[in-house]
Amino acid sequence: RSLEAWERGATEVCLQGGIHPSFTGHYYADVVAAIRAAVPGLHARSAPWYLRQGRIDDAIRHATASGDLVLTGQMVFSCLPLAVGIGSPDRLVRWLSPIPEGDIASERWLTLSACWLAIMLGDDTDGVTRWLLRAQQHAGPTWRVDAAADPYSAHVAVVTMIAGRGGIAETVDLASRAPQGLPPDSPFLAPAFFMATVAADFSGQEEDALRYYEQGLAIDFTSSSGGTIG
Repeated sequence: RSLEAWERGATEVCLQGGIHPSFTGHYYADVVAAIRAAVPGLHARSAPWYLRQGRIDDAIRHATASGDLVLTGQMVFSCLPLAVGIGSPDRLVRWLSPIPEGDIASERWLTLSACWLAIMLGDDTDGVTRWLLRAQQHAGPTWRVDAAADPYSAHVAVVTMIAGRGGIAETVDLASRAPQGLPPDSPFLAPAFFMATVAADFSGQEEDALRYYEQGLAIDFTSSSGGTIG
């Protein structure tokens, strides 16, 4: 029945009915394990469906259970503003804690999410630096230049500025590139323009500071809180 449901496009399989007296809890656990073995892609198919329903935690739980790190990374990071925007590290901890640290380090969007979590937790002695360096490695040696066109490099530039890594000159340079590389509906445009405004003001570039400030004010905050990641 599970295979039939899968072929028909099901996003979940529901076990229901009377409980036979001879069935133990182990029996149902074995049934669930058998279903997962028969239709291993069910979690990956369920995750986007739950996301469309607004059930973020369930969506990420299914993505994680699927074992697809790319899917999990993209889903966690696309929902990251829902945690960062309200200053709620607990939710991000809940999303990342079931994932082994080695897996987080191997997937670029998970790495970037871990970096944001370290910032939110105030772990600036080790966590921020460690995850930021790993994210920069994922982006490649030319990430600073690529930030003007590559969405991932642009996100790395934003978190680098927020983390306070680099001097004023580098921040000004990154601030001039990151807004160009971010998707137009990215929630991270706001912090990018904020950092650009501050960096330009500190460096005496008053006209650029005003321009960045006005661009930041023009962002449509009524759009989706998630946006795209590129």
